[in-house]
Amino acid sequence: MTTPAMAQHQRCKRTYPDCIIFFRLGDFYEVFDDDAKLCAAILHITLTARGDHPMAGIPARSADRYIPLLLAQWHKIAIVEQLTDPKPWALVERDVVRIITPWSYIDETQTHERLLASVVRMDTTYHACWMDCSLGLVTTRQWDDIESMLGFLSQLAIHELVLDPQSVEHDAITDFFRQSRNLMITIHPLPPNPDSLISQFCPPESIHPESQAGKRAIACAFSYLLSLAPHKHFATIPLDGRRIISHSAHDTLRLDPLTLRNLEIFAPLHQDTDSSLLSLLDTCASAPWSRYLAHLMRTPSTMIETIHHRQTGWKNLMTDPYRCQSLFSLARTIGDPQRILRRIRSGKGNWKSYRHLLTFLDLWTHPDRTRALSLMPETNTASSVTLAESLKHVLLPKIMPTFDPSIDHSPFQLWRYPEHDELIMKRSTLSDHIAAEYTLLARHFSCKPKIKDSPQGLCIEIPPSHHDRFVEEIIPGDKHYGAIMLASLKNLTRYTTPTLAEFSDIRAHGNEHLEKLINDWFAKLQERMAHTDHQRSLLIDQAAWIDCMTALARRAIEYQWICPTIGTPHLNIHKGRHPVIESVLGPTISFVPNNCVMSPVDTANSHHEHDAGTLHIITWPNMGWKSTYLRQNALIIYLAHCWFPVPASHASIPIYDAIFARIWSGDNLARNQSTFMTEMLEVARILNTATNRSFIVFDEIGRGTSTYDGLALCQAIIEYTATIIRCHCLLATHYHELITLADSYHMIRNYHAAVQETSQSILFLKKIVPWWAEKSFGIHVAQRAWLPHRIIDRATDVLQQRETSSHKKKQTDIDTTWLFGDSIQQHRIMRNPVIDSIIEQITNLELEHMTPLQALTTLAGIKESLRKKHSSH
Repeated sequence: MTTPAMAQHQRCKRTYPDCIIFFRLGDFYEVFDDDAKLCAAILHITLTARGDHPMAGIPARSADRYIPLLLAQWHKIAIVEQLTDPKPWALVERDVVRIITPWSYIDETQTHERLLASVVRMDTTYHACWMDCSLGLVTTRQWDDIESMLGFLSQLAIHELVLDPQSVEHDAITDFFRQSRNLMITIHPLPPNPDSLISQFCPPESIHPESQAGKRAIACAFSYLLSLAPHKHFATIPLDGRRIISHSAHDTLRLDPLTLRNLEIFAPLHQDTDSSLLSLLDTCASAPWSRYLAHLMRTPSTMIETIHHRQTGWKNLMTDPYRCQSLFSLARTIGDPQRILRRIRSGKGNWKSYRHLLTFLDLWTHPDRTRALSLMPETNTASSVTLAESLKHVLLPKIMPTFDPSIDHSPFQLWRYPEHDELIMKRSTLSDHIAAEYTLLARHFSCKPKIKDSPQGLCIEIPPSHHDRFVEEIIPGDKHYGAIMLASLKNLTRYTTPTLAEFSDIRAHGNEHLEKLINDWFAKLQERMAHTDHQRSLLIDQAAWIDCMTALARRAIEYQWICPTIGTPHLNIHKGRHPVIESVLGPTISFVPNNCVMSPVDTANSHHEHDAGTLHIITWPNMGWKSTYLRQNALIIYLAHCWFPVPASHASIPIYDAIFARIWSGDNLARNQSTFMTEMLEVARILNTATNRSFIVFDEIGRGTSTYDGLALCQAIIEYTATIIRCHCLLATHYHELITLADSYHMIRNYHAAVQETSQSILFLKKIVPWWAEKSFGIHVAQRAWLPHRIIDRATDVLQQRETSSHKKKQTDIDTTWLFGDSIQQHRIMRNPVIDSIIEQITNLELEHMTPLQALTTLAGIKESLRKKHSSH
């Protein structure tokens, strides 16, 4: 038989079938049926039963310990609360008050971004918006094709994706993300009146004109947010800022997920380390500013004016290291104002929340922060300080004038309302009255009773040895000394007096009155806060901006990074370094810097002596720093577009539209793809997307197949990149045969990793220098890896035999390959003055004017020349 409470649960489950129902019963959240089995397995709690229904429960006060474990498994949770007070013989009303999802729940220790994104299509364009509840920020963007949109969204830290089933190919989008990453995908229809819905969240003037096209995507996301607050409690929706920013497809540097992974920008390739670029740069004082830094790194700019403008902030702070440290110390005291404000708006705020809020507002008048504001091009010192003071006045009008936010005040010191002054005064002098009462009792009773605080209130505790004497000395009916028994225990007896009972009543009513006062004040404050969202968001943004600039300046000072020159036609990185590897090596091991110079793509075909080319082929040896060299140049370019300092002594960076890095590939068993197939798919995606304004990094292409197949493919890719795409490209390879491409294409240059070789050992100099390498030194690397010496000796013998055989084969084939083949590369490898003269002689022949005898005579001369050349060898 179904009880009334179970009927409530079943109704909630039918309404939200995709959620785990946390059903409030007293002090516990109970889960039933399949939800109970699921929670018992994930949370490791006891599975019981109520009738035929499996059941499990967790204490309501400990729910925050269990909810993240369910969210980590990508489950939604519907919180069912008791809406009425329990009454005898009456059913308590219960209903869903909010939906918790992996995106909407903010952990107190959260430092990374959690984004909610929505996608819709209008005609032939795709529109997406994504929002971060911790920043209160909504961003929109549009694309002309679905591939570009998916590539961009896949690089964001999206936890939930909302798709409109009527306007997008939700099956294709769902398949794409489920194959590449874990996230929660929800099919949610577009609301019938998008404009009306958006107006509930943000005023029309907050929507940038460029964001108008993405209003349908914004409306789809907002409609989903409303479904998370069934009772339309906007305060529970994690969106405080109500700001909308639009990004154009042309003002942001493109970085596909493959590049982000290979360059280790947000996460390391090997999970046992924490050596990502974000972890290096993130010296922010608190979690919200770390999330803001990650947000900035997600959207590197391609607008020269924006980059120059934003570079000013950390450049100015670099001139004053002391102020950087002072600002860092101040920022550590702020906490997380965005989360604090959200707790207040959702009704979970307490007096400590307001103490942190006051700390945040008071810091705007600190001299160091005021000085920092004047150095920030994004802020205005006077307006920020005035805004902080006005918010402090509006939000906290009843704070004591002498309130010091650095002191851990009690609630009684924090709020002083005139109508409660008498009560608070009695409370403040309560200890004095109790002391006076104890003095009177001590005079009257010879047993020296003690006043204690018990569950029954203030009382006199009498031990058994003094009980008889105390009873004899009690004067019944006396105002001060008439005692009333409260409780008789084994080791003592508790009495009270009329005066002590009055003091207990004052304290009890004082707590009730004060609690009611604070709750009423919170309710009024939440109403006032609804009108200050925009101002608070401005202050939080400026605080985040200052802290991020401080973090960048501190890193630049510590590692001696410089401000790059952006927007030049050529690429010139002087003494560039890999930022992460340099920090890992530490001060005891010096990083070997390298230069990277490339000509403008539109002048690379010239024969100018200073032409540096646009495609560099970097050959042997192993362990020569080639992969590090590729990555460090891509990272320097990326940091420059993020308007961050870069690890170099000088850097001139062109404006690129994208960075592509194909460093390493592995097989994809889930998609039935070999290592070589995965590599070719990645290369194809890059070549089909790159433009002449892109920067490409290729490392070891074509190594997953036979030597000749891989060599042919690698050469074709180089020629296509150099002649068709015509962009800046760095390519490391072990195919030594490719060095001759520099003779055929003026935009290609050869480089190699320098080695100092002695009779006993070799020294890898880790310098990338012009020309090509003569040896691979693979056996030397294997020897350093401690392979058995017998293997090393045998490999050395085999290598010598094959090199000798290869040399003889080249000598035998030389007479016909260059003459009858169409490969000019082989001619350039083996050419000599005799052959060059023969080629010139044949080229100048006028066969139409020659007689047969003259032709035979000429051919005999060529034969004699070749015979003499052969006999000389």
